Amino acid sequence: MRSPMLFWRMLLAVTSSVAFAAAWNTVTAVRTNNIVILHSRWLLLLAALVLLGILSTVLLSLTWSRYAERLLDWLDRLFRLKGPWLTAGWILFATFVMIYPAIYLHPIYGRFLQGRYLQVGTFWLLALAGMTCMKSLRKEFSWQMALAVSAITQAAVYSIVLNFSQVNDYPFSLGWLETTPFYSASILFANKLYGISLPLPLMNETVVLMRAAPFFIGNVPIWIHRAWFAILSVGLTIALAAVIIRRWRVRGNRMIFLVAAWIYIYLMQGPVQAHLLACAIILIASYRPQEFWLATVGVFLASIWAGISRINWYPVPGLFAAVLYLLEVPVEASGSRLRYMWMPVFWFIFGTAVAFGSQFAYIHLSGNASQPGGAFTSLTSDLLWYRLLPGAANRVGILLAAILVSLPLLALIVYFIRHKPRHFHPLRLIGVFAALLVLFLGGLVVSIKIGGGTDLHNLDAYLILLMLVSGYFYFDRIKPDTDLLSAPVSFPGAIIVPAILIPIWLGIQLVNPIFTWDHAQADQVLSTIRSQVKEADRDGSEVLFISQRHLLALKMVDVPLVPEYEQEYLMEMVMSHNRAYLDRFQQDLQARRFGMIVAAPYSTGLQGSKVVWGTENDLWVQDVVIPLNCYYERIENFDEQEIALYTARDQPCQ
Repeated sequence: MRSPMLFWRMLLAVTSSVAFAAAWNTVTAVRTNNIVILHSRWLLLLAALVLLGILSTVLLSLTWSRYAERLLDWLDRLFRLKGPWLTAGWILFATFVMIYPAIYLHPIYGRFLQGRYLQVGTFWLLALAGMTCMKSLRKEFSWQMALAVSAITQAAVYSIVLNFSQVNDYPFSLGWLETTPFYSASILFANKLYGISLPLPLMNETVVLMRAAPFFIGNVPIWIHRAWFAILSVGLTIALAAVIIRRWRVRGNRMIFLVAAWIYIYLMQGPVQAHLLACAIILIASYRPQEFWLATVGVFLASIWAGISRINWYPVPGLFAAVLYLLEVPVEASGSRLRYMWMPVFWFIFGTAVAFGSQFAYIHLSGNASQPGGAFTSLTSDLLWYRLLPGAANRVGILLAAILVSLPLLALIVYFIRHKPRHFHPLRLIGVFAALLVLFLGGLVVSIKIGGGTDLHNLDAYLILLMLVSGYFYFDRIKPDTDLLSAPVSFPGAIIVPAILIPIWLGIQLVNPIFTWDHAQADQVLSTIRSQVKEADRDGSEVLFISQRHLLALKMVDVPLVPEYEQEYLMEMVMSHNRAYLDRFQQDLQARRFGMIVAAPYSTGLQGSKVVWGTENDLWVQDVVIPLNCYYERIENFDEQEIALYTARDQPCQ
């Protein structure tokens, strides 16, 4: 904002509103937990928020008084730290940055201090405290810049800490999907771990490759596997930020840090998954528009990785290379439009073909040639169009959420083009926007596939490309088609502020307090599972682990592996209506093939589309739970661990 007074008026207005809203959320939280606020320490928090709201309102009114300019001048002269005080200032800034994750990842406070306004209020107040520190440490910073640095740093630190917050030695799965990557990665070592040869997985193949590293060490504890996954997620996100910053040619350590932190929180909006980040890193790091063969090798390698990652990423490396070419090479450099377009068109077609080829090669080399359909289940899955709109799975709907995160960066691009309308050939702009539109529409279609729709992770390729393109415009790194001289574009706060605030807002919504558990109880449950499955194994019966299969992969339970019917793969077959696979599963249940089944205590209740994952639940109940309960009964139920043990019924249902 060019006007300091306008900045302070908006800052004080926001602070006043947020403080009063957070105070109301505090009252609601206290009432919900049946706490008498007058006799609790929460009264101090409530009083502080109300006083802050009143103080902000009073200061806001003073900005229209004759003392306003004098107050601003006093503020600018007040915050100057020198000598040994600088170290204390940095320590204080680091403390403010860490308070938000310390509160909202705390196993008690993180669950109690719920409420949108209370979360925003906590973050905002800590950002203001950090702003004050930053202004005192860097006198050349404006108050606006100091606030931006504080807020972006705090959001990035929270996101990083959140990634590592679930690193623990809890022996059971922390969620529906956590157990599958452990087991899938272990298949690479099937002969050693299970004494049998198994075909490689047909789902998330690159996830398997990346998650397998701890198995090379040996039978390591589960917390090492979790730590490795967190390191991958954080490290590859930072690596992508580094290669993008290099392409944008960002200068100055402070600006590099600020831009890297913003890229980090932007990518977490999806979030973009680690194995797909690797694909983008390969392409962006290796691409050189002047070196055709080097660029082609980069497209080739990235397309191989994309081909064994996800079907909607098949065209992405070639498309990224084409867009980078359009951004960095002017039309006039080639002499004609036809000659100009042949390289981007070639990379797009070549990369897509390589991706398809790598998938078919993987299917045959992995030992899955007899069942290739498992790699393309997304092509037969239902599309839930209602998830484009607000609903249980996503409060604002996929379409509106995608538009919301896109608007600031699209506005930035359009604003730049309007201020330099004759600098770029229309062919280049049409190509760039066409690529963005293709990835946007493709991401929406994949997002509404059954099993998705709760976040924007299926728009990952679109989000990366939009960020990449907008950075070229923001840092003015696009090679113009003309030699016209013009002043640098100065972007208004109406564009920059939302581009900063929206990723922050979405990032701090993710509250996942550190998981705690009763260690003695967990050990007892694990001991019970061991003894029960061992007894079934001694009777000569097969033991099927539908869920919790990592217990076998990490040798916490030692019985022979039954490879079929792993939970996530079984769910994929349910959603893709693979009747041959499901009929075989139900026939095995009917024949009472398994002496014991380890699974979750599945409910038979139907939920419908108005419940999160309700549609998926209803298909699962129909194809898995009802047949399971018909031929098997629970003999043990561990609700806290979400585990149940099933044995065959003497009298199955009719």
